[in-house]
Amino acid sequence: MSPHATRLLDTVRILWGALCASTFVLLGVLVVARLKHAGPPPLVIPLAAVALANAVVAVVLPRAQYRNFVRRKEFELASDVNGARIFAHPSKVIEALLPMYQTAMILGMAMAESVALMGFVLVYLGQPLIVGIPFFVVCWLVQATKFPTLESIIAPLEAATQATFRPD
Repeated sequence: MSPHATRLLDTVRILWGALCASTFVLLGVLVVARLKHAGPPPLVIPLAAVALANAVVAVVLPRAQYRNFVRRKEFELASDVNGARIFAHPSKVIEALLPMYQTAMILGMAMAESVALMGFVLVYLGQPLIVGIPFFVVCWLVQATKFPTLESIIAPLEAATQATFRPD
């Protein structure tokens, strides 16, 4: 992978880390604030339902968005010595894919973060911290699946083109 493509991937990973860290800040605010507990508001079930829907959307929507982009994109292909289809310019492929991958990753991370925000709101409105913790855990599980790797960037392209990616 070219130095430029490596820097682009590093940038996406930094964004991923920053978005993950923001949820720990939210949880820290709740722990430090030690809010008074109130009775069970009618918001627990609706916010849990919205959070669950957002968690599903955080996984499905960015993946579909990125796959659709990859299917529309065309790259120069070549054949290796065994006749297998490969990408002629792997670094250019990565450089072309990373901006769209980054957009899809940020969308998924924001949707995942919204799950933690639902838990934050519940605790802020007076629910015990134990009610909000599962929202944060679900958020972190979804965010963990979004860690940017070369494989997660390339696999949809290989599936769409039936060609193999071999880094330069």
